[in-house]
Amino acid sequence: MNVVKISPNWTLQLIKITLALLITYILSIATPMEFKSVGIIIFPLFLVISLFNIMQLRFLHCYKAGINYSRGVGKQYINADEIKSLSFRRYAIITEFCVVTLTGQSHRFINWQISKEQNEAICHLYEGKCVSADK
Repeated sequence: MNVVKISPNWTLQLIKITLALLITYILSIATPMEFKSVGIIIFPLFLVISLFNIMQLRFLHCYKAGINYSRGVGKQYINADEIKSLSFRRYAIITEFCVVTLTGQSHRFINWQISKEQNEAICHLYEGKCVSADK
């Protein structure tokens, strides 16, 4: 059974944490709250998301039989027979991986780093279902 394991986009994670720190700093200047008290609200959220990635509580695996993923709480599965189309769109450092099912549901995965080889392997797993893969 072929498996394509997709890793988190660590560059995007770093940018999110940096933006959280920047927003926290700006809010601490613009409001009477101290940097520390605003940081207690915003910064832990991004640390928890990163911790989920490190502990592999968030994952995205593509198998011949379907797509198995978790966004941190619970595992989800999309059966290969239910997949209508797959598409990949690249925006700077973000690759949007979109799965549309036969029922019309759209599942978007944007927090993942998908290489050209992984893109081709996923299209090979689900032949005829890739709509607009990056070439």
